[in-house]
Amino acid sequence: MNILLIGDRESCDYNGRNLPESIATVLKADNNIETVILDGDKLNPCLGCFKCWISTPGLCFQTQDIGNQLNGKEVQADVVIFVTKINYGGYSYDVKSYLDRCIPNISPFFNIVDGEMHHELRYESTKLRIAIGYGAINQAEQATFSALEKRHALNFQPRRSLCYTLSDEDDFNALGFELQKEISGEIGR
Repeated sequence: MNILLIGDRESCDYNGRNLPESIATVLKADNNIETVILDGDKLNPCLGCFKCWISTPGLCFQTQDIGNQLNGKEVQADVVIFVTKINYGGYSYDVKSYLDRCIPNISPFFNIVDGEMHHELRYESTKLRIAIGYGAINQAEQATFSALEKRHALNFQPRRSLCYTLSDEDDFNALGFELQKEISGEIGR
């Protein structure tokens, strides 16, 4: 499987653990894993100009950062994993900065998906999208994050999407087993 693992800066030292590195180690067998640690300060914000839909379809006209390269990698991946600190139920600054720049990967046209209007896909959908949130203060914040990720995943219409939240070391150990099971199960689909 071609796996793209996208993490925020803080995920590299969460309770003494480098989460992206630990996740990559768990999934290493028979998988091609590329890990990208985002720095929202080095990623230009989306300008909302929609040139990626009109003038340069599929490409952001801002080419002086990794936005377009990362969008291309996401489109080519079988599995995309986001590792993000949960802030007030939302994504971290680093991950949100990237998600805002994903607009070129969808089309300006619309379709009805599960009875709701969503953008058409510009490219074939990812097989599996996984969001891993960590650092939530309480269950309400975890629930908000899970609901937000579910809605966001709808826009990119992966074949399957999963969302996990981590509170402690026991959660990570259980997550590692679950990820191995899901990724190996995806190979047969």
